[in-house]
Amino acid sequence: MARDRSESFAHLEGRLDDAERRYAEAVDTMRRQASLHVGSMTLQSRASVLATRGRLAELAPDTDQLSQARHPMSVDILGAALAAAGRHDGARALLADSVPLSHPLLFPLFSTFRAQAVIALDDRETADALYASLLAYRDSPPAGIANLAVVVPPAAHTLGELAVLLGRHERAAEHFTRAVAIAEHWHATRWAAQSRTALAAIRSAVIT
Repeated sequence: MARDRSESFAHLEGRLDDAERRYAEAVDTMRRQASLHVGSMTLQSRASVLATRGRLAELAPDTDQLSQARHPMSVDILGAALAAAGRHDGARALLADSVPLSHPLLFPLFSTFRAQAVIALDDRETADALYASLLAYRDSPPAGIANLAVVVPPAAHTLGELAVLLGRHERAAEHFTRAVAIAEHWHATRWAAQSRTALAAIRSAVIT
């Protein structure tokens, strides 16, 4: 894996073509070193950029690939991809027998993808449990930036989305406000704009 983390910062700053190139270089380095994590890094890096581009559905696995999709490091990503592709039954089946990774370094990253699936599926019971577990990370930097090469938006943004689903609009506004501040601190202008848009939608809904 690239030691300078340049792929992460390219992604943070919205230079997505550059990030994709750097992620590919990191994967090639891992492959040359015979790393056991090449497959997971490939999936995670593709998923993180596609999610930022709003194209996560492109990762939805074919039916004959689903038997291989239950690995703990892929189930949340592929469940979110299936949900994004409108294949809700497949997403439910994939996520039904799995639980979020509990490691504190991994949980915020993979919970971001699980939350996308849960929201698409309108699964409020799971959303409530996920919200409670993710709340401890509400002030954390963009998920993955501290220790991993792959990054996704701050947990505060994900908490805001879950709060919207749960009808907790005041809390959602608080989370989106915090997400804007965190994203701006890390020069993640695309994610800051995303959280600002979500915040404006909440405020508009409350006014109307």
